[in-house]
Amino acid sequence: MVVADSYLMLVVYLKGVMFIKHKRKSKFNFKVISILVIIILVFVLRIGMYKNNQLINLKDNQQMNEDNVIQQKVDKYKDKIWYAIGDSITAQNMYPYYLKDMIHLKSYINDGIYGQEMGTMADRITTRKLANIALVTVFGGTNDYALGKKLGTINDDETINSFYGNVQKVIGKIQTANPKTEIVFMTPIKRGKFENLQYILIRTTEV
Repeated sequence: MVVADSYLMLVVYLKGVMFIKHKRKSKFNFKVISILVIIILVFVLRIGMYKNNQLINLKDNQQMNEDNVIQQKVDKYKDKIWYAIGDSITAQNMYPYYLKDMIHLKSYINDGIYGQEMGTMADRITTRKLANIALVTVFGGTNDYALGKKLGTINDDETINSFYGNVQKVIGKIQTANPKTEIVFMTPIKRGKFENLQYILIRTTEV
């Protein structure tokens, strides 16, 4: 907008100069007019460059702020110990191996068990295991679905043997063992339908 407005001013100015020269037969020297035009053009270009640099600096600052936020989140777990609870997906040690270095953890304990359900995950949590743990992740649910565990309702407490109830059981055991640790639940993966697996018959009778 600044460049466009300045250009418009330049056009008006030149037309004014030409009008005065024509009407009053002024003795303006063409070289003088040329110098004025060059000065105005330089002024306009400098304003445009200044505004462009301001925009670039603004974008750079925004990117720096975003990078700082991400770095702060990563540094939150620096030199901390992580306890990974889960089923076979966790037991295979694929994501824990890489995540440790990505968020600069000191170390991690992999407590993934093949075929494990949410309820049995809760049974394995003890105060001794979580004594020095800053972060606990819980990645499960797919085996609960496979074995026909009832979903229950979101209001189920830990005394009810449903998926919701077992999630509450896990949370309660972790908070009792170490109230200061951070708990992160990972969404269960989508379960496909395979005709040779019995759980399909179980699930289709409930859905």
